[in-house]
Amino acid sequence: MTTLKLLFIALLFNPLTLLGTNEKIHDIRMDYFFGSPLAVVAQDYSIEGTVAYIGGDTFVSVYLHYRIDDGEINSTFFDDIHINPQIPFYYEAETPWLPEASGMHTLQLWFTGLNGSPVDEAASDTLLFDIDVYHDLPERQLALLESFSSINCGSCAAISPILKNIVDSNREKYAMVYYHPMAYENSPLYNFNPKDQDIRRDFYQVFYTPYATVASTFQGNAQMVSKDIMELEYEKPAGFVIEAEAVVEDETVSVSIELESFIDVRNRDLRLLVVVTESSVHFDVPPGSNGEKDFYHVMRAYLPSASGVPLGHLEPGNTFTIDLSLVVPESEVDNDKIQMLVFVQDFKTMDVFQAVRVPMPGDDPGDGDDSDDDDNGNGDDGDGDDNGNGDDDDNGNGDDDDGDDNGDGDDNGDDDGEDGDETFAPELSQVTGFRVFPNPGTGLFSISTSVTGNVLKVVVFDRQGNTVYHMDSPVRLEAGSELSLDISHMPQGLYILYVETDQHAERKKIILRP
Repeated sequence: MTTLKLLFIALLFNPLTLLGTNEKIHDIRMDYFFGSPLAVVAQDYSIEGTVAYIGGDTFVSVYLHYRIDDGEINSTFFDDIHINPQIPFYYEAETPWLPEASGMHTLQLWFTGLNGSPVDEAASDTLLFDIDVYHDLPERQLALLESFSSINCGSCAAISPILKNIVDSNREKYAMVYYHPMAYENSPLYNFNPKDQDIRRDFYQVFYTPYATVASTFQGNAQMVSKDIMELEYEKPAGFVIEAEAVVEDETVSVSIELESFIDVRNRDLRLLVVVTESSVHFDVPPGSNGEKDFYHVMRAYLPSASGVPLGHLEPGNTFTIDLSLVVPESEVDNDKIQMLVFVQDFKTMDVFQAVRVPMPGDDPGDGDDSDDDDNGNGDDGDGDDNGNGDDDDNGNGDDDDGDDNGDGDDNGDDDGEDGDETFAPELSQVTGFRVFPNPGTGLFSISTSVTGNVLKVVVFDRQGNTVYHMDSPVRLEAGSELSLDISHMPQGLYILYVETDQHAERKKIILRP
């Protein structure tokens, strides 16, 4: 799969011909192709995007050509353009592609005949784009906008309310995650979660603000984002249907996710990402020089991290299930403002293949709006504060998926999950050392520790918050030893384990299976 972002960067800074041997630096810069990597048999596939003329005079006319695989060339002539250099020109082929057969197809797209030049004289490099065609694909649930801002950026203060309005006025179609990625600013929003801020910033190679991404449809200056761009992303077919359910118990937010695949993902680096956001954050005094005091859709945590959970080798008809949880101290975040998004992204091409907003307890199922009780009608995204401790998704990606929650990234294979149902819970303290296994299990669990200390309390809660197990007689537990926990008499499902010692307190989700 061609990485469009890298392709466009190459065209911008080091033009090269991807088809043929012509080494000429062309005058048409190919900025964005809006097509999806997925298509459906017998449904029109629009060939559209933006280019810019980088010559010294006026952009007047040009020919657009495309072909699929080694098929016939389809051409469209654009005349009377008359725009200045560097100004984006939106193009759309007069005749869309109508896929006739499923399978992988390669789109070739190029421009010739610039400003009256011969029709066979190249004016651009050639875009190569692999497209997977299927007989049936689901519709998009949400289009995702990710916005990168900063506290000392004047234009950020101007554009952020505009982006918020685009999303909030179309909640049935769009969702948003807001980041403060610049560590040097010492922004309190960045300091909520430096780990995940850094991961998403580096993933998109963000080095200035205001910056925004709409998957691979658009990446660049946030001032260019519009409802039209969001609609282009929303109209793309999806590769999955995602169902998710969230539960809030005390200070623990848990989510159960089931994903049905409609595509073959074996040749893609697809990952499931779960982001917890906070609908609104207010400061009495602006934290930066641009005067902003109110921020919306603020990223607080990814579960298990912004590196995501690899989906593995799914084929059409396969399902993927996972349960994740996060401790959200009420002293730091108002639980009424917690919201959650789940999406699937290709970490090579940056395409988002599906996104969904998770219904939260207390949401109005009628419209899903204004669940944050701030009377602003946005009802959007808020969260917990993953502060960089580990995860245990056993994916071997080096972001502390080893199950020991010590943040060392040492994937030693001792995590608690199996069969794709890994669990994760940031702790109430940076001092950790407990793990529970096997998890999921049949009811007979073991609690182990890497430090010696007194276990003061062990409590297990069900989904409704009822206590189903309680131990409050102190027990001395040596490093490396185990404490048995038996809840095999309970029905299968999700439970919350609370362990309190003389050094710290810790919550973990445990899953009881038959």
